[in-house]
Amino acid sequence: MSFVRNKKISTFMIFVLIIISSILNFYKTPKIYAGSLPSLICIDTPQNNSNTNQNQINVVGWSLDGSGIGKVQVYVDDAYNGDAKIGLWRPDVNNAFPGYLGGTTSGYSYSLDLTGVKSGAHTIMVKSIGKNGTTIQQSVTINKTLPPSYMAIDNPLNNIDVKNQNNTNIVGWSLDPSGISKVQVYVDDAYSGDAKIGLWRPDVNNAFPGYLGGTTSGYSYSLDLTGVKSGTHTIMVKSVGKNGATIQQSVRINKTPPPSYMAIDNPLNNIDVKNQNNTNIVGWSLDPSGISKVQVYVDDAYKGDAEIGLWRPDVNNAFPGYSGGTTSGYNYALNLLDISDGNHTLLIKSVGKSGTVIQQSVKFNKITSPSIMCVDNPAAYSFIKNDQFNISGWSLNAYGVKNVQVYFDNIYQGDASIGISRPDVNNAFPGYTGGINSGFNYNLNTSISEGVHTIIVKSTGNDGTTMQQNISIYKLSDNEQTLSPIVAIDTPSNNMFIKSESGSLNVGGWSINAFGVKKVQIYVDNAYMSDVTTGVLRPDVRNVYPNYLGVSNSGYSYNLNLSSISDGVHTITVKSTGNGGVIAQQSVRVYKFSSGNQFGTSYNLLLSDMVNTQINYGQPVMESGNNWVNADRNTVQHYVDPMNFMDTYGVYQFLRLDYIQGVTVDDLNKILAGKGVLDGKGAQFLAAAQQSNVNPIYLVSHALLETGNGYSRLATGINVNGQTVYNLFGIGAYDSNANYYGSVYAYNKGWFNVDQAIYGGAQWISGDFINNSQYKQNTLYKMRWNPASPGNHQYATDVRWAYNQVYNIKNLIDMVANPSLEFDIPQYK
Repeated sequence: MSFVRNKKISTFMIFVLIIISSILNFYKTPKIYAGSLPSLICIDTPQNNSNTNQNQINVVGWSLDGSGIGKVQVYVDDAYNGDAKIGLWRPDVNNAFPGYLGGTTSGYSYSLDLTGVKSGAHTIMVKSIGKNGTTIQQSVTINKTLPPSYMAIDNPLNNIDVKNQNNTNIVGWSLDPSGISKVQVYVDDAYSGDAKIGLWRPDVNNAFPGYLGGTTSGYSYSLDLTGVKSGTHTIMVKSVGKNGATIQQSVRINKTPPPSYMAIDNPLNNIDVKNQNNTNIVGWSLDPSGISKVQVYVDDAYKGDAEIGLWRPDVNNAFPGYSGGTTSGYNYALNLLDISDGNHTLLIKSVGKSGTVIQQSVKFNKITSPSIMCVDNPAAYSFIKNDQFNISGWSLNAYGVKNVQVYFDNIYQGDASIGISRPDVNNAFPGYTGGINSGFNYNLNTSISEGVHTIIVKSTGNDGTTMQQNISIYKLSDNEQTLSPIVAIDTPSNNMFIKSESGSLNVGGWSINAFGVKKVQIYVDNAYMSDVTTGVLRPDVRNVYPNYLGVSNSGYSYNLNLSSISDGVHTITVKSTGNGGVIAQQSVRVYKFSSGNQFGTSYNLLLSDMVNTQINYGQPVMESGNNWVNADRNTVQHYVDPMNFMDTYGVYQFLRLDYIQGVTVDDLNKILAGKGVLDGKGAQFLAAAQQSNVNPIYLVSHALLETGNGYSRLATGINVNGQTVYNLFGIGAYDSNANYYGSVYAYNKGWFNVDQAIYGGAQWISGDFINNSQYKQNTLYKMRWNPASPGNHQYATDVRWAYNQVYNIKNLIDMVANPSLEFDIPQYK
């Protein structure tokens, strides 16, 4: 077999040669020497008659020569282009055509630049030159086509809403094989302008390599939408290549007008506007068309147009693109003098040049601090002795004080000096106009008669409002220093006894005050009862106190309902309040007992003196646990003071212990039933009581108490010198050894049976206490405390002795059908 040298070999022929070579190897044909091997070449890529739109393609294949490959040359349309890189690894070729020198590295490759190659069919020829100078070549035909032009609009997106903007950026990229000459922007088919091109877009170049200027294929355009009406518009971007080729792309946008905005910066919502003549309404307003006017309303009433066009760069920064944004501020001075105090609605209405209206409102509470004034000197209801004196004080008005006028007895005297520094007033009442200089002063010099006079100080504010303060003063005569208020109670008299359950008690008297009496009130035991009738004619009082205002009618009268107060002692107090607020009062004490016969015994002794004497000389004691201890002062005073026992129980300490009618033997036997040695002794007790002029109930009660209800040792009998003796009243039974001393006393008195002890004891109680000609201690209270001679001849040292007797005496009296009772109540100074 032989090969044609130096002749073009088709791809098909190469394939046939490969098959033949394989068969020869199979049958182990004799080895062919390198010098006799044919030269072979193959173009793997590009394939014959293939199309390409690339500016650069790779020419790849292999070449064999018996002497080895010296070089591989590439031609385009018979024009040498360059040498391919040879020696590339091709074991596949060596396997197919073994025996060639360098067969395993028979590959070649060449990067063919087609940039300058025009479109159309072109012949690529590869010439292989062996090391021995042998050449072989192969050709393929390619059809070069131009790459397509590309473009994209990245922003805005299709069908997007363009809100609140007067411009938008058109951003994208464009590719053309010849490079980009220009990019044009149209809005609704109307040319708007050329975009800036040549912007860096490596991302596009990576996605579409090989384009001229691919890395700088970006474009950008700032589209002014100011003159573009609201609604849907078509943005078309046209790209023109350097070769004149054009492509275009469109998106639709919907332009919406920016909203109108406004704000009220001052006043804040729900703020208190206090003591101001006016307040500044401050804010800003935006409208796409610009602001025509800003109107101010209060409670829907138009007040005026605000000043507009004020500098507000902060608003323009926050909301760019509005017409007049930098001068969007407004201001209005709202007069508050004609606005009433209370809650109000402030409405701000902004009108755009397009006629668009927006509004905003806030609420505010107008507070006008009340006008206040004070006359410091002279003090109200004060006494003076001179015709010349200073009138001074201070006055506050929310809007400032215009003047202060002085009147004396309703006659205008002159205007006071105002504007005097009063920081103390300003500190106490901050927020008033002119508060720091709110003082006034006026020197009054006029002839003043003795008696009551009126100073009127009238203050007028800048708002026209007035206030005044009236000051009453009293001009004293030369020999007067003051006129003190006086109140007197004519009836009832002090310590009066009232023996009635119902009816009324007249409380009457008189009350005077240099400035007149405003009211008179009645209190019982510090409890308010009523205001009384005043203005009762009292010429007697006028004759004594002629210089008091209203003294001629200074009397008062009140009927106190006795059923409204309980039995016992009560304090009636009459309080008189003068026109100047000064209170004078007087009290009396009355004793009300609706049953029994009560009277009082007055002692020329203070209660405190009585207590002192008892402590110093009476040796009072009190029970503490199971021991007797010295009583403290408070305890002594409690039991000494009769006022602490003016009730239906404690009053029995003051029951007269003289003999009383109405008690029978049966009454006494009922009381004595089951009471030891005293049982059935009613007749003896009643006879002894009559004989000794002692209250039989007391006599029985005393015996029951001292004998432990008839069972004590002294009651049941104690043997003394062979004789049984009885002591029923503890007479002579000293505390140190009561049974011994009591029984000896009974023995000496000859009380050898119960009856003798009853009669003897009654006689001793009567003679030593109840009917004693010197002491007359005819009540339990007198027996214990002896107010006629304190500390002397007192029956007991126990502070509770008299009170402890009450329980039995009252219970026993309650068992008697018709007792006749009298009470004698001590009355101390």
